[in-house]
Order: sequence, then structure tokens, then C-alpha cells
Amino acid sequence: MERRIRVIKDYAREFENPISMKKGSHIKVIRKNEGRYKEWFWCKNEEGIEAFVPSEILEIDGSSAVFLQDYDSRELTVYEGDILIFISEMGGWAWVKKSSGEYGWVPKENTEPYDSL
Repeated sequence: MERRIRVIKDYAREFENPISMKKGSHIKVIRKNEGRYKEWFWCKNEEGIEAFVPSEILEIDGSSAVFLQDYDSRELTVYEGDILIFISEMGGWAWVKKSSGEYGWVPKENTEPYDSL
């Protein structure tokens, strides 16, 4: 059974150019996030695109890292009342699927469980 969540607060994606990386790919680590989501690192891929990446899927060695699994940094714009299919969670963010079929990240704090309501 699919686990669903409901958006309780609008969220507008911040980054227009997501990165998509395969397991085993290398990326440059720029800095650790100092904000609310301290488990994330700001990184740059070989094409020069920068994005946040959760530390739990990186094997970090100094200023470089290797992906331990496939990763896509795409964020979604969502609105209060939207119902999303919950896929996974990392570092306070949920990887979800919209009814349109679009996948992406949303802050978990902007959602609540829906199936149990």
C-alpha cells in the first residue's frame, strides 16, 4: 500500500537546476550546510551545477565525495492540501511523488501523514 502525506504548508522550490547522479559518481564538496538541515552538504558536479546532497548517501574524503546510491536533487513546489505519495526521507526532507507523476523533495515539516486521518 502506498503511504500518503498531505501538505500543510506551501513550499516553493528554491533551485531550478537539479543534479542527477548515479551510484559511484564523484562530486566536489563545497561546504556543510550550517542552517536547519545540518546533515546536508552543498556540492558541485562536473558540469558546474551546485546542489544540496544528504550526507548519508555520500562517502566523503576531504573536498570530494562518492555517491553511495543514485540521487536527484529536484525539489517540488507544493501547496497546502496537496496529497503526495511518500517514497523516502533523508535529513528532514521527504522524497515524494505528485499526482502528476513528478518526483522531488519537500521539507518533511511541511507535511503530515494522510492515511491515518
